[in-house]
Amino acid sequence: MGRSERSNELGAEASDESPGRSRQEPARRGRRVLVVEWRMPSRERFAGALEDAGFDVTTCPGPSGPGYECIGGRGMPCPLVSDTDVVVLDLRLESDEMGLGAPAWELALTYRGAGKPLVVLSGESDPVSLLREPGVEILPRRPEPRTLIEAVRRVLAESSGPATGPGTDDHP
Repeated sequence: MGRSERSNELGAEASDESPGRSRQEPARRGRRVLVVEWRMPSRERFAGALEDAGFDVTTCPGPSGPGYECIGGRGMPCPLVSDTDVVVLDLRLESDEMGLGAPAWELALTYRGAGKPLVVLSGESDPVSLLREPGVEILPRRPEPRTLIEAVRRVLAESSGPATGPGTDDHP
């Protein structure tokens, strides 16, 4: 199965490095997952595993230089999250590494404020206590693919009840 590229809602052509890269062919629609991870190998690994499980995946590297700001970190709605069922977010993005712009925890609060279930990938020093609430699953950074898939399914089930179809256990 080939991969299709699409333009994100901002009108920019999506790619490996730009927000909004869709990894799924338009004809196959499962539950929609936004993966926000600045390390491309991890982003691709997570997206591939979720796709293989039947999810429709969009990836985003998070805030990028030079200002390390993004729309979602400036109090405006993130255009990528509006059509998303769940967000997978690494709490250590490039903006955190640089100490500039929108930190990942601020994006997490933005996504939760939009009512989106959230799977947080966290290290020991991340501020996860702010996020311990229903609809949020916290995993160690770089989880095994199966662990990530199960966490995504759990937060989706918590937020909307049992689901069927692509991206669920009822549909391989």
